[in-house]
Amino acid sequence: MGWSCRAEAGATMDAWVRACVAQTGSSNVFRRYGSTFFFECDNVEHDDGAITGAIFQMDGEDQAHEVSQFRIEGDGEVSSAPMFLRLASPDLTSAAA
Repeated sequence: MGWSCRAEAGATMDAWVRACVAQTGSSNVFRRYGSTFFFECDNVEHDDGAITGAIFQMDGEDQAHEVSQFRIEGDGEVSSAPMFLRLASPDLTSAAA
């Protein structure tokens, strides 16, 4: 069985996936500053509907190390993530207007 999140958080994650696919062809891989990164979601269901996970940097073909974590709040706002993912996030201020 999987986990669930709020629709707004899911919409932000969907935007990240689209940005990654557009850049690399993979749903969770992106490149920044000449390095390749990927994200993995935690298998945790948060009471507030948030999505959390980790960001990894590739160290060659088959090795990686964790470099940071991310958090998409239940309302879809990104409280922690690399700039590439933040920029790919939907503009929630215009949606609220």
